[in-house]
Amino acid sequence: MSKSLQYRQSFKFVTQELFLALTLTRLVSIFLLIKQRENRSFNLFIVIFTFLSFSSDLVCFIIASLGMETMNVISLFYVIQPIFIFLILNSGYRFEKKQFLILGALTLVISISLIYVSFVAPNEYILSLIWGISNLFSAVLSLYVILKTAYSIEISNPYFPKKITPILGLFIYTSFSFVPQVSHFFQMVSDEKVITADFYFVFMLAGNFLRDTLFAIYGFSLILSNNKR
Repeated sequence: MSKSLQYRQSFKFVTQELFLALTLTRLVSIFLLIKQRENRSFNLFIVIFTFLSFSSDLVCFIIASLGMETMNVISLFYVIQPIFIFLILNSGYRFEKKQFLILGALTLVISISLIYVSFVAPNEYILSLIWGISNLFSAVLSLYVILKTAYSIEISNPYFPKKITPILGLFIYTSFSFVPQVSHFFQMVSDEKVITADFYFVFMLAGNFLRDTLFAIYGFSLILSNNKR
């Protein structure tokens, strides 16, 4: 067996085990937030989003272990992801009416476009492009909410808004997801598919891990603040 093949098999085994472990740790933020009354609608959307992400990744892991294609499951999650990210951001910041309508319409356009190129008229190149646009849009929107929330803090009465923590997690996650989407596009047109595939997987794992960690930190902060009362 060649060294390159041994490396590929070892890397595949490690990444599969790591992927499953990080997927299961996603349950931590769900358990921490599901019964918290503070910021209830905000927490609810985070819990639903996290549960859908957990379910999607777990199903993909099982399907991949059976040697089956996971693209439909991934595509379905990417259809609903921008909608839930928008709902989380709106619950944490409350966009103005005009902003809500414009940003909500753009979010729906992205989701409908993903449905069309995923299931109606499949096109992997366009799908990869729209995935990248979707993640970039969500990253910019998350950063906007973080900056506007930070700007609203009064200098005379400084405090740290706990909602920034999970929104920062979304910003990191969508930013990290945008990078491998670009890599995925190059993977389809490049001869170096092994390198680009590894690059894609590492960034996706890192983005998911940092997002889930910040979600969990937010959950712990709510529990600690409730215990102090």
